Amino acid sequence: TLGQADVLRKAMGKKDPKVMAKQRDAFLEGAKQKGVNEKKALKLFEQIEFFPLGVDGHRGLDLEAEGASKLLIVSPFLTKAFLDEVAVSPENYLVSRQESLDELADWHFSLWASGSAPTGSVSRRDARGDFFEPDMQPGFGSQSATAGVAALKQVSRSWTVLADASHQRFLPHTYDFTRYQFGAETRANAAAVWRALVRPGLRLDLVGELNGLRLERDREREPGAAGLEPLRASGGEILYAALGARLGVGRLGFALEARRAVLTALNEGSEQQGSEGLEAFRASAVVSWTLGL
Repeated sequence: TLGQADVLRKAMGKKDPKVMAKQRDAFLEGAKQKGVNEKKALKLFEQIEFFPLGVDGHRGLDLEAEGASKLLIVSPFLTKAFLDEVAVSPENYLVSRQESLDELADWHFSLWASGSAPTGSVSRRDARGDFFEPDMQPGFGSQSATAGVAALKQVSRSWTVLADASHQRFLPHTYDFTRYQFGAETRANAAAVWRALVRPGLRLDLVGELNGLRLERDREREPGAAGLEPLRASGGEILYAALGARLGVGRLGFALEARRAVLTALNEGSEQQGSEGLEAFRASAVVSWTLGL
């Protein structure tokens, strides 16, 4: 009925797993009455359930599922539920206001830029009262600017591949004891995401990544010099490999990742004291909450 369709539409918009779970039986029964295979109807409903949540704006329905377009045409219940979000095109596919969802199998590209403000102390001293070197201080002391490009492609119902590249530059900073500029950083990353588990209100993704990093040499004004000079034992190239997992429970998200350097080519590597490329491994954990705006 139109009333049931409106309940489903609101549940989709509010991302309410409990209400969506209640709608599942009614949806499957309606699909059965229309002659749609239960397995196909269940597969489509699971995708409808997670469609509004989004992953970088690119999670959509799996239109390669056989019988999906037929269900859209013969079910006013489903069509009404999607009325505010999508429409049925003459080719029997769902079409959003901005693009057709079957185009999600194509590459999607984006350009982005960001900036950072200096944080952290830049005047820490050791036990003898001497200043730590700039690359051993907690903060960078200067602003930075970053620009990049990203690409995404859903290659199958369960697999998505992503890639991005960026370049970051730091402004020089005048310390109490020297003038210093950190080397620019160029990054190139590639990742594959496997949708391992999808249940009402629950999703688990497994992620594999390769992260390439090129560090230019830091520069410092030597005593008596007019400008900044490149420093030894700084900069180089590093390739990291990483494995991680992302778990979504309703609006709550958890992510855990571990990575280590698998290839390094550091300038005067035996003399370097920084962490990039010299660490045994890195681990990161993130907890997030999605607001229902």
